[in-house]
Amino acid sequence: MLFESDQKDQLQAYLKKHAHIVGLLQLPESMFKNETMRKSIFVLQKKGEATKDPKKVMLADLPSFKEAEAMQQVLQQLNQWFENER
Repeated sequence: MLFESDQKDQLQAYLKKHAHIVGLLQLPESMFKNETMRKSIFVLQKKGEATKDPKKVMLADLPSFKEAEAMQQVLQQLNQWFENER
């Protein structure tokens, strides 16, 4: 919804000027009553002299927290991203 509002162009310009887009984490559907309520975490880093864009943006569709093995796999992938792509 945020990127579909009438102010989306202003937001995109602001983010391009002031932030590095680091990642997007989609929270598990099981956390919400229905799919339309599902949320994501948009990960940004403020631009500065010592900062740069990541090699690849981190994208993750998080599994249910009850699925321990699937969650462990995602955490391993996130750790690999931090080691290799940042």
